[in-house]
Amino acid sequence: MKLPLPNTKIRSVLDALMTGDSFNRFESERKLHDHCLHSTISTLQNKYGIQIERAMEKVTNFLGKKTTCKRYWLSKEIINLLLKNSSDEFEKRSTRGYRE
Repeated sequence: MKLPLPNTKIRSVLDALMTGDSFNRFESERKLHDHCLHSTISTLQNKYGIQIERAMEKVTNFLGKKTTCKRYWLSKEIINLLLKNSSDEFEKRSTRGYRE
């Protein structure tokens, strides 16, 4: 499984999800500076084949009313697989003379 390049928006969102955290669109804007989380999630799933869990939730908006949005997270199995792949990818780059 190929991972997004380091130091990109897509990789920073993936790295945040790999910590076990979950995000909705409002949290991702504040914490990850990603204003289009749904598009980033779509890219991770469709281009990189990473299965991302999701569920609808209601959150309080700035007016104090409830609004519906999705929460995204990675399962523990996917996190472990990605951690293994990222270390394999680092190893391959190291043996080919690439530097991080």
